[in-house]
Parts: sequence; C-alpha cells; structure tokens
Amino acid sequence: MKEILESCFREALRALDPYWLVKDNLHLEKERLYWGNNFLIDLKDYRRVLLAGLGKAAPLMAQGVLDVLGDVIEAGLIVSHHFPSSLPEKIRTLTGSHPIPDEKSLEAGKALYSFLSNLNKDDLVIFITTGGGSAIAIYPVEEVSLEDKALTFQALISAPLSIREINSVRRKLSRIKGGGLARVSSPATVINLVISDVVGDDLATIASGPFVSDPDPSPKALEVIASYNLEEKIPTRVMEYLRQLEKGEQGEARSEVFQDRIKNLIVASNLHFLKKCQEILSERGIKAHILSSRLEGEVEPLARFHAQIAQEVISSGYPFSPPCALLSGGESTVNLKGKGVGGRNQEFALHFLLAMEGFRGRFHILSCGTDGKDGNSEAAGAYAGFEDYIKIKALSLDPRDFLSHNDSYHFFEKTGGLIVTGPTGTNLADVRIIFLEGECNEK
Repeated sequence: MKEILESCFREALRALDPYWLVKDNLHLEKERLYWGNNFLIDLKDYRRVLLAGLGKAAPLMAQGVLDVLGDVIEAGLIVSHHFPSSLPEKIRTLTGSHPIPDEKSLEAGKALYSFLSNLNKDDLVIFITTGGGSAIAIYPVEEVSLEDKALTFQALISAPLSIREINSVRRKLSRIKGGGLARVSSPATVINLVISDVVGDDLATIASGPFVSDPDPSPKALEVIASYNLEEKIPTRVMEYLRQLEKGEQGEARSEVFQDRIKNLIVASNLHFLKKCQEILSERGIKAHILSSRLEGEVEPLARFHAQIAQEVISSGYPFSPPCALLSGGESTVNLKGKGVGGRNQEFALHFLLAMEGFRGRFHILSCGTDGKDGNSEAAGAYAGFEDYIKIKALSLDPRDFLSHNDSYHFFEKTGGLIVTGPTGTNLADVRIIFLEGECNEK
C-alpha cells in the first residue's frame, strides 16, 4: 500500500507542476493577456513588461511565463533557493537561503527592491509569489541587522507558532514584505501569480505578503512573542524596534498599498492538490474523501484527531464506509525539544501510529510536504501502516523515545517508511493520505 499512496502523491505533484500550471493557463491573444478564460491585461497599454518573482516555485513558473510571452519580457529577476534549470540571460537569478536567511538572502532582497524601484505607470510587472519567499529574500528595516533577522527567524520557527503568527512578526521587520514591494513598484501595474502554501490562502501570509498591506496592528508582533515566551530569544535590537514601533516612535513611513493596480491571482493551493489526489485515487477504484485543506495546530493533537476519525470510520462505517481514503491538508507545528532529524510530517505519521496502537484496524498513512523537504531532513515525509507494529517489536523500537528527541527520521529510516522526493519545485503545504481497509483480527 505504501507504493500506491506514494505514487498518488508523486502523480499529483507532476499534475500540478508549476511550469505546466502557467504554460497551460496563461495565454496571449493578439495583445490581450488571459489566465484561462479570465482577461488580465491589454499589453498595448504598457511601454514594457518585466518579470520578477521569489519562492520555491518561482523558477519553474518563470519559465512558463517566458515560454508564453517570449520576447515580450524585456528583463527579469527571479529569486529562489534552488534552480532546476537555467533561465535566459535577460533574466537575472539569485539564490537565497531557507529556512534561515543569510547574506545571499539579503543580497536577493535588496536586488528585488532595486529592480522594482523607479518604475512608471506604463510599466507592467508580472510577479511570481510562492512559499519560502519570507526567508529566501530579505531586506530588513535599517534598525535590524542580518544577524538579528536570522536569530529572530530561528527563534520563531523553533517554537510551535503558526505561519500566520510567524509572519506577523517578520512583516514588521521588512522593507519588502507586508506590501513593501507593492509600495516600491508604484505606480507600475503588477500581475501577481501566487502559489499558496498557507491555510486559507491568505495573501498577507504567503511569502509574508510582498504585494498586500500588513493586516496586523503593531502590537500584534509583541503579543505573539510574549504568548510563546520568546522575549529572551529575540535579539534586543529587534525587541526595542518592535516596542518603539508600537509606540509610533520608529519605523519607516508606510504609504497605503493601492490594490487597484495590483492583480493578485492564486493559481494553485493545497485544496487543488487534495482534489488531484482524490481524482487519482478514484481512477484506481479507491473512494477518497477530503476532510479539509485548513487543518493546523500542534502535530500531536492533530494526529490524534485524525486517528479518532479513522477509528470511527473503521469501527462504525461513519461518516464513510471502508475501504476508503481520507485526505487532509494544511500545516502543523512542532515544539522542538531535541536535536534529532525529522519534520512535522514525519512526526505526524509517528504520532498517528501511536494513536492507533491497540486498535484493531488495518490502516495506512502517508504524510508529506509538497516542497519535498520536511524539517531538517532530506525526506518529504513518511509512510506508516498497521504492519509497522510487527517491525517495532522485531527491531525493539520505542517510538516515544524517537519523538522525545524530535528524531522521527531515524525511526522511519529503520522501518523503511521514509518518502524521499528531493526538491519538487513547488510548495502547496502538507498533504496527508490515510487509507482505511477495515477491522483486522490481529496486529
């Protein structure tokens, strides 16, 4: 069953390849640009067309734009953490770091800011925004250094914060996020093609919202830091800046973002991925039901919640009758306690395995990140099934010990449950596929 679930995941990745998403949907009729059947812009109204973008899926999407528009694009700048292939010479490429920004991330952020500066109202920018952009390109406010920014990132991602909470802090420290690129690119027109990696497809959260005004009041960042007792882990200069910002004593003046010249278009999301998995499984004769694409929270209770639904389905046939698959997406959080290897998807699968322990049911679960990287490991996620209880006993493994050290990777390395894809070139958040066969008489 591992092969079936893994092949479903990989097939959905191929079907939602960022390059083909753009190539198949963006088209030019004479000088009128469309996305599918939706009219976007008339190119004859503009003196020149520029291409820019940031994030994990930006290179593949940029190639799709170039294959459609070709010579229409005068110049460009694409920032990512990995380039699967080279882009034309007229498109400058810069590589930033993820998940902790570095000197290259700073260079990339400054370059984007500069590239989008001094534009005119007859300039058109086709921009690409995808997950990972918050770290891959940074340009901190003057009061915050690169080291301060990196330490703040580390503190935020090490705590069990949601991506919305993390970005409510990161936006306050940036010149390019929270509408920063929208402001600097004014008065040009921007078509912003977005691949969403966040729950609810919140434009202010995806890559920290470079083309959307910061929706959070200044005290929000301090509230988030305080609620997770992170004051001592955040650099002093950052805390001082945020406190002064709260009092209105600090920070660059931020003009309003005029959304009428910016067209934000979400081209793919986690729900798209779940629907594709549902379609693939259906073609293979497996009934598949989407629970939600909006599930988030700490990984352990989230895994228990899924296990409770699975047990209900297996034992009572409610609300779905086995055999069937349950699909869910979103993003969980992990409270780092140890120095092991793994990520939220591997921990989810292991917590699910523990939650199903002692229940007489035949189940299989695959939990993976669509970007191909789970936490600090080389894996995208992991597979677990009822047959693993035999392996646990034979190999004398203690799942709880692995979890106490955040070392789920080495647990699944021993059971053969790792799912390794390498960088996928996209990011559509996390996906869980749970296949339930029914009751069994023995473990």
